[in-house]
Amino acid sequence: MYPDRSNTPLREGFLVKRGHIVHNWKARWFVLMPDKLLYYKYEGGKRDSCQRGKILLKDCLITCPFLEHENRPHHSSGQQATGS
Repeated sequence: MYPDRSNTPLREGFLVKRGHIVHNWKARWFVLMPDKLLYYKYEGGKRDSCQRGKILLKDCLITCPFLEHENRPHHSSGQQATGS
């Protein structure tokens, strides 16, 4: 039997978010799950166990502009750049 993958984090790490009351930027620990993005406070070198928020991803289309740029065909003029 396959394990329940809906509770398996795909990625986790720091991101910066803008506060909704005080509009300053705050570093938060984010955990990307298959169906949601959770975030936590991170203070004193450890993640706070209390979830601070979540963004539901159901019916969302996730794109990565960096990967789209990397997969575009590149045209060259026949010259190569060299450098150290």
